[in-house]
Amino acid sequence: MIEESHVYHFPPIKVSLEADFPEPLLQIIKSAFQRNGKQSLPAYTLIDDPSQSALRLYLLRPKRKNGQFIRANADDVLPKPFANQPPELWILTQEQQLLYKNLQIPFDKPTEGVKQLQSHLNKLARARELKALKSPRGSTTPVSVQVSILNQVNDCPINANCVQLPNDLLYSKDGPYSLATFEGRTLSKDKILDFTLHNKSEEKYYCYLINISPDNAINVIFPNPEDSNEYARLNPGDSLRLTKEVVFVMGDVGKETIKVITSKNPIKIGLLEQPGVKNVLNPLERLLNNALHGRRENASIELGEWATGQVTFEVKKLGVSPD
Repeated sequence: MIEESHVYHFPPIKVSLEADFPEPLLQIIKSAFQRNGKQSLPAYTLIDDPSQSALRLYLLRPKRKNGQFIRANADDVLPKPFANQPPELWILTQEQQLLYKNLQIPFDKPTEGVKQLQSHLNKLARARELKALKSPRGSTTPVSVQVSILNQVNDCPINANCVQLPNDLLYSKDGPYSLATFEGRTLSKDKILDFTLHNKSEEKYYCYLINISPDNAINVIFPNPEDSNEYARLNPGDSLRLTKEVVFVMGDVGKETIKVITSKNPIKIGLLEQPGVKNVLNPLERLLNNALHGRRENASIELGEWATGQVTFEVKKLGVSPD
């Protein structure tokens, strides 16, 4: 089944297309953006001026030597083009940096190349849609989320704030921090985050933690989508520290987003990691599915039935100071 219409709740992302040589492949790539085509990318609009674009698609013919790209000058952002090399489509930021690591699509097989381009751009759009999802007006998150940073130590003094993980290693705990105070922090790669959930309300809620990684992958942190929804249930006043369930290791460099979703009814949280849904969905599941997959369907939910919040922070390699 091919999705023919997808409604995004943000203005189309402006994309430009450039090449080092006159390329017949450019027309094939442009066809991926046709509104009525099978490979439509409705979250994007193709423009001519690269200086006005949010993303730059660049068709390159680079050459590697000893595993490294050959550049005309050492400080050049992009590699030197060679007419006899196979084409690659790079997805770049406005500053001509790769959007994320290894995002270089081989285009020696144009049909496969267009499919990969469509997959990457739709993945980016779905991640952006999920980040933009906000609570209904007047709703607040009834479950507080506290975040602690775990740092590995060789030993732990008596009465120190330490924890032992299932890997039998000791960690000192920095925190806890609320989501609001954690926003915008810069952390080192391979640090570990621990979460504590607390239901402050007088009703039971189901609580879900989702990660949107720097490469726009969407993964459920808690609960495991294969587990029963009862793992996600918090009764009034309940607190749950997730150390025994899951911790979050920051393995990627870039911006990480942690999103919390609370609901009075259990949801199939795995739908955020899946391209489609086979079973009948409750209203919140339909709302989430509409956000990610663009289906035109009304999903009526009463005020207070659900809420969401999120935090975004930067992960850098050890020894690299923030700009």
